[in-house]
Amino acid sequence: MLANMGVYAHLRGDDGDPAKYDLAEAYYSASYDISRRLDIPSMIGIAALNRAQVNLRRGRVAQAAELVRESLGCSIRSGARVDMLFGVVIEADRLAETGESERAQRLLVVVANDAATTTELHQEIDRVAERAGT
Repeated sequence: MLANMGVYAHLRGDDGDPAKYDLAEAYYSASYDISRRLDIPSMIGIAALNRAQVNLRRGRVAQAAELVRESLGCSIRSGARVDMLFGVVIEADRLAETGESERAQRLLVVVANDAATTTELHQEIDRVAERAGT
């Protein structure tokens, strides 16, 4: 529930209400903290990726990179391939934010062509590609 509320606030931020990123961060942080206490790697990983995205929107690229790395580790630990692919998409978003659009595009192509990529991931790929100008 907390993560879903975070996604709603996050998307409102993406739609032009940057104050909603504060609310999204609060929900994502609460979800992250609970997931860590319960030691649920897949939930920790997704919460970390959501937090990474908010950090990217706020220009905090180094913090986003740390969260992406943590999430990818959680994906390995849990064996959650789709979560790992989401992490690669957020890494592409981070690369685009730092001006490395070509590298970002290569990662997006890898994820887009993976058999495990879901409709939701394709939508995220499209959003990242649009922000990256690719």
